[in-house]
Amino acid sequence: MMQVLSGGGVRVLQHLPEEGLITLHLDCVADERGWIVTYDGGYPHIGSLSGGQTGTKLLVQVIGPERWEMKYEDET
Repeated sequence: MMQVLSGGGVRVLQHLPEEGLITLHLDCVADERGWIVTYDGGYPHIGSLSGGQTGTKLLVQVIGPERWEMKYEDET
């Protein structure tokens, strides 16, 4: 589950075996508005949080086997 609490420019890439690459773009339209994104994990997938504006706030909960990795790369 992912919550976009504030900000925007959030770009999520999902590669699904039978669908190919899917891109989701999310922006909060006001300070009191956000997004909740869920994925049931019903079949194997590769996901990537690949964008966000400076100051964007996300809350992410990952549930699954211990075989996942999340990397933060500072581009400054």
